[in-house]
Amino acid sequence: MRTTAHTFVFCANGPSGIGINNWSSCSNPQVWVLRDDGTLISRWKPSADPTDAWVDWQQFPTPPSGKLVGICATGLSNAFLDLRAILFGVTDDGQIFTCVGGAQVFTPWAAMDAPSGIRFKEISAAQDAGGRPYLWAIDTNSSVWFRFKPAFGQPDSAWDHWVAW
Repeated sequence: MRTTAHTFVFCANGPSGIGINNWSSCSNPQVWVLRDDGTLISRWKPSADPTDAWVDWQQFPTPPSGKLVGICATGLSNAFLDLRAILFGVTDDGQIFTCVGGAQVFTPWAAMDAPSGIRFKEISAAQDAGGRPYLWAIDTNSSVWFRFKPAFGQPDSAWDHWVAW
């Protein structure tokens, strides 16, 4: 399938601990493509064998409201071998959504809280050396915001509050 891409993100489990995505017990990369129409497609390696073919492009669910205008991904945590990916999406109405998992097994999209009156337009994510995910966002006034998961080794813990930079 040939497709026109708006944005793409890639997650792979590797020794660096950056961009982790592991949905079985192997090191399998996954890529998501945000199309111009706001839909998502994804494909991934079904095994750790580098000669195995990639799964064909598959539709990936989108958030329940708004049109996706940006995506990013990182590992949720590399502590205690919890190697799920976390995918973030920002919509045209300024909301940020997240879903967690890997391959075809992801949680439903969930809205993140935002500071009162703030609408976001761009997002970026990364992990620190301890596996904590960080999220940066630019609001519609071009201010930069930041938040992270402070609990080491607890990937299902709450996010810290938003901080304006």
